[in-house]
Amino acid sequence: MDLIDIKCKNCGANLKVSPDSDVITCLQCQTSFNIRENSFNNNMNNNQNNMNNNQNNYYPNNNGMNPNNGKNNIKKKKKKNAKKIFLYIFFILLIIASGIVYYIDYQDRQKEPEIYESLPSEIKVDSNELQDAQVGQRILKLAPDVNLEHERQYYHNNDIIGRLEIPELFNVLVTKGTDNSFYLSHSVTKEYDIRGTEFIDYRVTPTSKQVNLYGHNTRDINIKVSFMKLEKFLDKQFFDDNEYVVFQHDGGKNFYRILSIKEVRQENNEHMAVNKVGQDFVNHVQAITTGEGVFNSRSIPYNENSEIIVLQTCSHHWDNAFYIVTAVKI
Repeated sequence: MDLIDIKCKNCGANLKVSPDSDVITCLQCQTSFNIRENSFNNNMNNNQNNMNNNQNNYYPNNNGMNPNNGKNNIKKKKKKNAKKIFLYIFFILLIIASGIVYYIDYQDRQKEPEIYESLPSEIKVDSNELQDAQVGQRILKLAPDVNLEHERQYYHNNDIIGRLEIPELFNVLVTKGTDNSFYLSHSVTKEYDIRGTEFIDYRVTPTSKQVNLYGHNTRDINIKVSFMKLEKFLDKQFFDDNEYVVFQHDGGKNFYRILSIKEVRQENNEHMAVNKVGQDFVNHVQAITTGEGVFNSRSIPYNENSEIIVLQTCSHHWDNAFYIVTAVKI
C-alpha cells in the first residue's frame, strides 16, 4: 500500500502515513494528532512540557534556563547600568548649569548702575545744593533741611514724621503708621506700592531713647529702594569712610555715629526691644552690635543715658535674616 506525505501540525516535520491511519505521532516532537479532523490530540500539551523539560535538562549549568534567558539578563543589566550613567551625567550637568546661572547673576549685580528710579519718598538734591556741616571731627556734605509741613501737604499725608539722611548715600522722607505693616506696601502718598516707603516703628517717636526705622531691600534690578544701599556698609572701606546718620524731625535734627552693621536671624528679635533702660539698655546695645553676624564695627562709647537709632532692612546673605545698622546719638 502506498504511503502519503503530511506535515506535522506542531513542528512541521514531513511524515509518511498510511491512508488508513486516523491518528499519527510525530517522531520529531512526539506530538499526536488526528489526521482526519486536522486537529491536535490532547496529548500535545503534555508532549510540549516534556520537550521543555528535556531542553532544561540539556543545559544543566544554567539552572534550568536556556542560553537565551542568560542573554536577556545581560541585556537588562546593561540597560540598567546605562540608565544609572545617564542620571549621573544629568545631575552633573544640572549642577554645572546652576553654577553658571549663579555666576551670571553675580556678574549682572556687579554691573548694576548706580542711578536708579527713586521712590516718591526720596528727596533729590543737586550736588551744588549740598551744604558743608561740621559733625564731630569731619566736614560733611549735607542736604538742606526740608519743610516737613510742606511735605505733608504736598503728599496729603500727615504720617510724614521726618527725614533720614546718610550723607552722599540717600535722603528720604520717613513716615509713621499705626502698625509696622502698612508702609511695607504703600508709598509716601499712601498708594499701594510693592517697594513700600521708609517708616519708624509705631511704638516710638523721633525723640525716643531707641528709634527703629525700617525699609525694603531688593535684588530685582527693576525695583530700586533706598535701603538697599545699606549693603554698602558691608564693605570695610566704605564703613570707615561713612560714619554718620542724620534724622530731621519736627523737634530738630539728631546726629548719630554708626557703631556697627550686623546680620541677625529673624527669630533673633533683640533689636526690636525698644524700651530698655539702665543697665538693661547697655546690655541690649552690646547684644545687637557684637557677636555672630557683625560685618564691621567701630569703638564708640555709650552708657545707660545714650540714645540710638537702628536701621533695618532684609538680608540676602542668610535666609530669613536682616541687616541692622546701629548708630549712637552724638
